[in-house]
Amino acid sequence: MKAVSAIIIKTAWIALVAFYASGCFDDAKTVIPTEILVPNTSGSAGTLNLTVEDADPVTPAIPRDTDIVVIFNKDINQVAATVAANIVLRRTTAPAATVPIAAGNVFFDMGPKTIRLSGFGPLDISFIDYQVTVNTGITAVDGSVMAAAFVFTFQTDNF
Repeated sequence: MKAVSAIIIKTAWIALVAFYASGCFDDAKTVIPTEILVPNTSGSAGTLNLTVEDADPVTPAIPRDTDIVVIFNKDINQVAATVAANIVLRRTTAPAATVPIAAGNVFFDMGPKTIRLSGFGPLDISFIDYQVTVNTGITAVDGSVMAAAFVFTFQTDNF
């Protein structure tokens, strides 16, 4: 009986080793999504793009004097004139208009990955829609760029 048990255990062990060696346990593979890889335009192939990780405000009915904050996945080149030229704030409720952003409206006081826009005056009241476009001219310290513009919207309230 011991010989039969030893053969069963040995056979089960060999089957388990063969199953493991075949890669069936390898469910957690690391995959880098291709949409975040830069083509050979801003450094070496395979460099992660600069992307916006978070933007605020995005909720409706925000106070008219709220700062606009954009957070990136990497440290950015902190050149106020370049940033101001590559972020567009537009009133989309009629009559549509662009709100000027100058270098003096750009602040880097929240960390190396963050842009804060402030001081362009109170936005219009009474549920006016705005759109912010972060264009691809903003660059990371490592030279990477955004693959596409990032757009977000918000709405002001009467307070």
